[in-house]
Amino acid sequence: MPQEQAESKTLEEEPQEKVTDVLVQLLDQAEKTYRRVAVDAYAAQQNSARNYLWLASLILTVSAGLFDWTGAGNALIADQIGLWTALSLSALGFAFVLAFAAFALSLKVCWGSQRIEFLPQPASAFEMMAAEGFRKGFADSFRRTQLAEAEAAIQLAGAQMNRRGKMLRFVGQIIFAASVGTFFAVLLYAASFCFQS
Repeated sequence: MPQEQAESKTLEEEPQEKVTDVLVQLLDQAEKTYRRVAVDAYAAQQNSARNYLWLASLILTVSAGLFDWTGAGNALIADQIGLWTALSLSALGFAFVLAFAAFALSLKVCWGSQRIEFLPQPASAFEMMAAEGFRKGFADSFRRTQLAEAEAAIQLAGAQMNRRGKMLRFVGQIIFAASVGTFFAVLLYAASFCFQS
């Protein structure tokens, strides 16, 4: 008879142990997913935003330098601008405005965003369990709560990652357009010398 009771007790505890094992595995996987989405992807996006900041700064500097080097400011004041120079200044202004917009949007990405930490500090988790007297089932209930919080944190981090990603793709397109505008400004300025009478 004691052997039958030991067998039935083992059978009752085994499913609970499996549930606990599954919860532990799911929490581990959720933590890895959260780290990938909220930390690793965020770091990669921050690096991209910083690169776009540098490119936008470079285009702004080149545009301002070309404006000064060509003497366009003096020509504007003297009202002595030919067609090619006017076209060159238009392209330069277009590139300058786009580079400024790219700079501002890149800064916005660098500001950061709200983050939810779903894993409590070890000491506070221990205190919560101790307050419950380590009663049976509380640890699994605690893990289920953590799993629900992890899902919410992953969804928020994923939404933020997607929003930043869309903004960075848009900034990349703006940087490309500003680069093309700067290139055409230089070509048009060179053409103004070829077609000068």
